[in-house]
Amino acid sequence: MKKTLLFVALTLSLSALSQDYRFGKVEEIDFQRITPEGEEEPAAEVLYRKENIYFRYSSVNGFVQYREVHERIKINDEKGLEYATEKVRLYNKVAGKRERLKNLKGYTFSLENNKVTDVKLKNSGEFEEELNEYWLLSSFTMPNVGIGSIIEYEYTIVSPFLAIDDVVIQYDIPIRKLYLRIEMVEYFTYNVFFNPKASYVPDLTKNLTRDKITTSEGQYGDSSAQQYELNNQALVIDTQNIPALTAEPMVDALSNYRSKIKFELASIRYPNQPMEYFSTNWESVAKSIYENKDFGRQLERKSFYEEDLENVLKVDENAKEVVYTIYDFLKKKVKWNKYYGITCQKGVKDAYEEGSGNVADVNLLLTSMLNSQNIEAYPLLISSQDNGTPLFPTREGFDYVAVVAIIDGEQILLDATDDNLDIGELPYRAANWKGRAISKDGNSFWVEITPDKPSSETIISNVFLNEDMSITGKTSKRLTNYIAYNFRDTQGTRNVEEIKTYLKSDTPGLEIIDLEIKNVEQPDKPIDYSYNIKLNNSAEKIGDKIYLSPLLNEGNDENPFKLEERKLPIDLKFPIDTKTIINLSIPVGYEVVSLPESVQYNYNDQVGYYKFIVTQNANKITVMADFEMKQSTVLPSDYHMWKDFFTAIVAKDAEKIVLKKI
Repeated sequence: MKKTLLFVALTLSLSALSQDYRFGKVEEIDFQRITPEGEEEPAAEVLYRKENIYFRYSSVNGFVQYREVHERIKINDEKGLEYATEKVRLYNKVAGKRERLKNLKGYTFSLENNKVTDVKLKNSGEFEEELNEYWLLSSFTMPNVGIGSIIEYEYTIVSPFLAIDDVVIQYDIPIRKLYLRIEMVEYFTYNVFFNPKASYVPDLTKNLTRDKITTSEGQYGDSSAQQYELNNQALVIDTQNIPALTAEPMVDALSNYRSKIKFELASIRYPNQPMEYFSTNWESVAKSIYENKDFGRQLERKSFYEEDLENVLKVDENAKEVVYTIYDFLKKKVKWNKYYGITCQKGVKDAYEEGSGNVADVNLLLTSMLNSQNIEAYPLLISSQDNGTPLFPTREGFDYVAVVAIIDGEQILLDATDDNLDIGELPYRAANWKGRAISKDGNSFWVEITPDKPSSETIISNVFLNEDMSITGKTSKRLTNYIAYNFRDTQGTRNVEEIKTYLKSDTPGLEIIDLEIKNVEQPDKPIDYSYNIKLNNSAEKIGDKIYLSPLLNEGNDENPFKLEERKLPIDLKFPIDTKTIINLSIPVGYEVVSLPESVQYNYNDQVGYYKFIVTQNANKITVMADFEMKQSTVLPSDYHMWKDFFTAIVAKDAEKIVLKKI
């Protein structure tokens, strides 16, 4: 057996060495299965990826960045067909400059009767769309792709900008062979970081490479054309078998944990010129954003809405009531167009008059309105979930704007882009890391924006056990904060019958009668709903005994945390407090044989706990289950403790109340 495994490993290794990675040189060997027999093949796999980043100089355009990409991907199943489309983001319209995708060519290869055939990518397969005022999306779809196909393409991104975009090392599918080379010009100093949240970090080598440039007369302060020799630094990764970044249940944005290299342009020093430093701290980043005409100047515009505010505000409102009134008014007046951005897309006046705008249009307008009523409020720069956690001070570290108002020393978070949000809440897309608030003078300060107040669900059921083993009675529920937000977001537009279907979806045998729901359209209030129930599957008669689930249909019947190990944190999104109280009346003529034991389980020094208490008074049994988690994140290092904690909860909820007839 050992000899067989050694032979397979040796064969795979020799195959990798013998493959030809030159563009267009796809051979029969490339179609062979790479994944060992007995293991599940990935949906697709990158057979080869090469990325080469470098700068070239001309006296007309100065330094131009080139990013050459070559990929060869094998499609293994239907899900892998999504890799037939490649999407490339291009920076757009900055001082009249933009990035461009050039020299695109590609083929789809198939193996038919032991012969490799190919279909060429045509221009009709290319598309370009504007994502927002800063970004274009260029995409192309490979032709005639099927299961078993190999696609291969090359393209070059030509950029007039010195900033180097992130270099991605890890995909959602494995990469069998990777070669990266990033050459940085001697004149430009970059801070280089690996993503610290990534679990995969490859070996990186550095070497020097020589280059020459010839300047034109007068450039860099020279009185005549000059030739300069450069000692550029090149970073190289040459490796194999990079594991896929695998999704795990209850993770925030998966991209936050992807292996990648990030670059920050820290300074420039041309010959005979002083050193030019770029944003070196968050204060200077915030100030430079505020000074943008599509940011700071927008906060000064107010005449176009003043009359409307006068009509909706009441004379005797206190500061918090003013915030509520303006917040509610603006959410109805101006709708978010789903675009992010830290500067206005239309400008606050046009967004107000047209009734829509990007996130900066909406929330800078909210800031301006609050300031006009002497409410202390600041724009709040945020890096959204998809943008990740900024590793260093840079304008690109932020892509979202919310608002923070300060009343009597209390910081109140606001975001008028979502009708279902109450004041004090941010949508999940924005509740990431920290926010940077900016004042009119360009000063700034950090604001904690991850939820710290528990969101609660309280359930009270008063029910009766009937002779036919059905359970009938009434259930009331109250939802607060983000749990209420979730309900509004998913069920807010549905009718009563649709909500009944939703409530019954995970409980076979549940009937819901006379459903009443309150405050769904009022985000500043808890959601209250109640209904009469009939349960047919929570009690079972075996012989002369009756077995009941103590929490009826509200218990935890399955542990969602089944993985043996976790590489990624569990993201609960917000602290949680849920309380379930079941008041169960048993029929006359029955007695209790046994009740589950009351317990309390603690997680991580009472960061979380679960209390389960059972009491009996005559023919009434009361079961109370109280779960609280004070933090919203479970680290991989705490996963086993968390898994054991939840396993104990599920086991306790599964215990039975046992009755028998007297």
